[in-house]
Amino acid sequence: MQNRQKFQMLMNVMCEVYHRDISDALLDIYWRVLAPYSDKQVEEACNTAVRTCKFFPKPAELIELMQGSLQERALIQADKVLDAVRRVGYYDTPSFDDPITAAVVGNWKHLCKTLAPEKEDFYRKSFVERYIAYSREGGRVAALPAPDTVAGELEAMCIGG
Repeated sequence: MQNRQKFQMLMNVMCEVYHRDISDALLDIYWRVLAPYSDKQVEEACNTAVRTCKFFPKPAELIELMQGSLQERALIQADKVLDAVRRVGYYDTPSFDDPITAAVVGNWKHLCKTLAPEKEDFYRKSFVERYIAYSREGGRVAALPAPDTVAGELEAMCIGG
């Protein structure tokens, strides 16, 4: 969020709707937590909150409205991985925009070799569980050796020799 005036106006609207006063300290917390998101994202989340929330939303609830729940994000990422297995396959290198996804995938070549179509539902469930666990670990994922791409056989051959 870049526009502090717009942010203040959105918070004032929510305070009116929920009959709530908000301190400067609490307002500052909301501002800092929502800072990474665009003005449009925050505005849409506030509008959705006014329509759907019974109580004044916490920052985490506004973020969930912008990003979806952790379960939803995990399912979307699992489907991206399964799509990459079919599209990219064993030899090429997929690219995942989510570092947690790359960490959960781990060994790309092994996944492509061992994932049979009849095992996709099991893999999806397992992926979602691991994705949620990694996500809840927060900063620890950054320390994992998984890059944002997972090497396919051709890339591994080029790197190795």
